[in-house]
Formats: sequence, C-alpha cells, structure tokens
Amino acid sequence: MVKKRVLLACVFISIHLLAWSNSFQKIYTHSSDIYKTIQHLYISSGKALPSSSAPFSGEELLMMVQKINHFSLHQHEQQLLKEVVSLLQKEQKVVSFSLETSLEAYLHSNTTHFVDKNDWIRGANQRLAPLKLILETSIGESLYGYSELPFQGLRYAGVDTTTQKPFSDLYGKHTLTTNLTFISELDRQLDMSVPQRAFVAFGSKHWSAQIGRENISWGSALSGNLLLSDSVSYHNVARFTAFTPKFKYTFLTSFFPHPKNYYDYSLSDGVIDDSTTREWDGTYQPMRYQIESISGLRMFMAHRLEWRLFNEKVGFALSEAIMYQSEDNTLDLAILSPSMIFHNYYIKANANSIITLELDYTPIKHLNIYSQIAIDEFAVIGAEKAPGVASSAEPNAFGFILGIHTAHVTHKGRITATVEGAYTNPYLYLRGLGYEYRGSGDDVRRYDEQAQQKGVPGVNFIVAVKEHFSNGYGIYYDEQFLGYPYGPDALVLNAHISYDVPRKWSITGSLFYMMHGTHDQWTLWSRVYSDPGESKPPYHSTPTTTHDTENHRYDDVSDRNAVSHTFSIGLQGEYNILSSLKVYGEVDYVLIVNPGNNSSRSNLSDIQLTAGISYAF
Repeated sequence: MVKKRVLLACVFISIHLLAWSNSFQKIYTHSSDIYKTIQHLYISSGKALPSSSAPFSGEELLMMVQKINHFSLHQHEQQLLKEVVSLLQKEQKVVSFSLETSLEAYLHSNTTHFVDKNDWIRGANQRLAPLKLILETSIGESLYGYSELPFQGLRYAGVDTTTQKPFSDLYGKHTLTTNLTFISELDRQLDMSVPQRAFVAFGSKHWSAQIGRENISWGSALSGNLLLSDSVSYHNVARFTAFTPKFKYTFLTSFFPHPKNYYDYSLSDGVIDDSTTREWDGTYQPMRYQIESISGLRMFMAHRLEWRLFNEKVGFALSEAIMYQSEDNTLDLAILSPSMIFHNYYIKANANSIITLELDYTPIKHLNIYSQIAIDEFAVIGAEKAPGVASSAEPNAFGFILGIHTAHVTHKGRITATVEGAYTNPYLYLRGLGYEYRGSGDDVRRYDEQAQQKGVPGVNFIVAVKEHFSNGYGIYYDEQFLGYPYGPDALVLNAHISYDVPRKWSITGSLFYMMHGTHDQWTLWSRVYSDPGESKPPYHSTPTTTHDTENHRYDDVSDRNAVSHTFSIGLQGEYNILSSLKVYGEVDYVLIVNPGNNSSRSNLSDIQLTAGISYAF
C-alpha cells in the first residue's frame, strides 16, 4: 500500500510539473502593457529608458525590473512594480489555448478619397480580427513557442490594373463597414496568409534566441523609428540577443521578397551575344498570380550595441544594418558574420548599408529626452564629393528624431505625455543600382552612376509584404518603408497625452502635423548636380517642391509642384467592463492640403470613427 501511495504521489508531482512551468523565455512586444509600465517606472525613478530593441524575453524584462530601486518609488509606483513582477513570474501551462473575439465598426465621411488602409489614422495593423486563436507552449525555463491564427478578411479585394493600386471594401468605399464585412464573400475574401506572429524562442539567464515570424521595433520614438518600425506587418526573422544590466547585443536577420518579383525588368531579348543590344524594359508590377514562381534573395541584417552610462542616467545605442540582395540567390557567406562591419562591403549591386545612433537622457525624475540619427549616405569631408558643391555627387541621405517624454504615477493611475519632431531628407532609404545593359562584346555591361532607370529596382530600405487578394487568384506586393513610416522628404511634429487606470480605463489625445515633399518610395535615385542644366536634378532640401527624376509607379510626376500638409487630431479611449471584456473607440479628424503634392487640387478632409468590443477567454 505504501509503495502504491508513493507511486501515485510521484505521478501526481510529474503531472503537475508537466502542466505548469516558469518559462522566462516568453516573448513580449514593445507594445505590451508590461514593457510600457517598466518604461514609465524607469522615467519616474530618474533612469534612462530601458532597452528599446523589441521584442524582449521575460528574463530580460525581469532583469530590467530588478534594476529599479524599490525605495526610490512612491507608494503607487511600488504597487505597479509589484504587479509587473507578479505577471512576469506567473506560472505558464506547458500548452495553453486562448481565444479573442472582437466586433468593430468603422464610420467615416469621405468615401471618395480615403479608401486605402494608409488613409486611416487607425490603420490595418491596429484593427482587430473578429476571431483569433492563440497557442502558447512553455517547456521548462528555456523554451517557448507562440502562434496566433486570426479569422479575418483580406486587406485587399483586388488591384486596379490601370493604376496598379489595390482596393478594398474594408477601408472606406462605404460610409459604414465592420470587421465582419468579408463574411458575405467568405470563399473569396477570407485571409489565408496567416499567421503573422508564429515563432519559437529559447535561451537562458543572459541570452535569448528567436526564429519565426514576428513584429520588430528598434527605438522609442512615437511616430516611428529610423531603422526598424512596427509599421511593417511582420518579419520572417532570426534574432539573437545577449544582455547584462549595463550592456546588450542583438543580431538580427530578416528576409523579404526580391524586387524582381514585383518589378518587370526582363530584357527585351533573351540571348546574350556580341551582336545583341540589351536595354532595360522595366515596369512596376506589384500584382502577381499564384502560379508565378518567385526567385531571388533579399535579406536585411543588423547588429545593435546598447550601453547604460553615467549611473543609469544615459542610454546609448549604435546599430548598423545592411540590405543584401541577389537576383540569382547567391549568398556571400562573409556577410553573415555578426562582427562584420557592413559599411566595408563595397559591392553596390548587392548591398546598401545604414547606421543609426540613439541617445536618451533623464536629467530629473519623470522627464526623458531622446533622439535618433540615421545615416544612409553622407559625404566624408575632404574624401568624397560634397553634394551641392561638386559638379556631380551622390546625395546625402539622413534623418533625425528629437523628443521629450514624461511619465507620472498618481494615486489612481498614470499620466504620460510625449512631444516629438522628426526630419528626413529627400533621399533617405532610396538607392538605385545605376546599371545600364547595352553594347556588345566586352562592353555588354556598363556601369552608369548618373541615375536609376525606371523599372529597375534599387538596393534600398523599402520592403514588400505579400498580401493575398481575391483568394485563389493572386498576390499583391505591398511596399513599405522598413524604417520611418513616412519615408524621406518629411518634417513631422507629433504629440500624445494619455491618462490610464491600469486594467480599468484609459483616454488618449493626439496631434499630428506633417509637411511632405514630392519624394516617395517609388522616386528614382539619382546623382545630384550643383549646376543642373539639361534636366539634371539639383541638390534639394526637405521638403521638396519638384520631382526631378522619374517615378517607378507614376508615369507623370510633372504636376508635383507643392509641399503636402497633413494635419490630424484624435481622441481614443478604452474601458474594461470585466477583466476579459472591454469596449473601445477612436475618433480622428484628418485634413490634407495640396494632396498628391499638387497645388491645384482641393483640400481633402475626413472624419474617421472606430468603435469596438472585445472579449478574451
């Protein structure tokens, strides 16, 4: 009998250990409430911002929390700190399922011009699926898996073959729509390109590795970061992070479709011989059918070093990245070295590098000043031709962000406010190959640095996310900036203020103003000239009022003669009826002056309203 009891006890203990575990490798995004609370507590306690290279493992967040001096906080801040520690140390089931269901309605006034996901302040990435199944696995303290399967409609119902622009029933063709609109045509409109978050993570006390599909963000800027912003729906990523209380290192690589899959730049004849003249015959074709095969390699790779200095008052981060691509899937293994200096890879046809610097400082409790600088191209004084000075030079390409952030915890809730400004010059993220295929014999390939040709994609920091449209028929390659969402040629002022009572309710007010020049993600790169003449582009500053080069997407850009001004003001709120049931809403007013950078076009405006209810179980 005693043996049986001992055996039963062992079985019970084994089952218990299998059913629950403390997996500190659980992954948290930069938008998670836990990370936001830690960030606020750092500012409140007078520390520089915690690491901003998201996502994070639970182990890393615990390390962040342990650095906060409990006795330096007020009573209500101490309570928040305890809650964060409790959530991070919460036992996880080995296998757990959860279900989230949401009903959303969208109402707006302008059904003619605001009909794309980018026209809405609350865009596609913020809209919730009617139904989402989440699977989590936690094995011991070292292994964690996550996958979410949303049941939702396609972002695009089709593509206008004339303009090559996608359209959708979800983003404003009708005054009132819901996130259930797609159900009437379920066989054609159900989004099968899921999941957008699915990965495996593993690690230990001072390191974490992650492989799969994930949302990535590097930086704490409000309107978007200069290197990696969460505006890109997802990354097919492999990531390694090592961290200590004073230092953090991250190595990341992410893969995207090669531009040859959405640019038709096949040559006019398919045979190379000495008597053949070869020229580019390129067009921009983002719409593809599923029967068309894909090829080519496009890989973004970056490493990031972060330090905490001067008694935790200053945070500094240095990131270097490269976009590597190859039409024939060739991979130079040398580029895979985590210690590689990417700027030393002198092969412009395959790679383009960028470097960013981030600095933040908390001079007093509750106040943080932060900045970012991105250098995509910059002429070294005395060693390289200076644009605007030399007769012909490569244009500088850079941007910077400066902001002030404050956080206060009251006896019931917390107040946060941010004011931020951003500047990007006209050529940031853009880069052309500059190739011309012509001639014969030994002169078949000739390198021309003067200008990028229409339809010939460059090695730039613009990536495509594959979006299905009209299920079973085709794919749309949706091009987005990998870094700052508004791209080059922009001046942005952004402000937010919010008050929230954790797990009860919140309200946020926002103000946004942007001056945007004529350059966009389809602007052709070109060298610039101090004495233009013969229609050669001069060296412009932001914001531009002329589009001097051609454009991949638009055949005629001669009417771009003015700076576009975008203004929006919004209010959003959320209320938790129960711990798992909440209602939320948002209203935004948008005004655009000189839409499309055309001074002859009338102003456009829209009032956008979103209302929803969500339940998780």
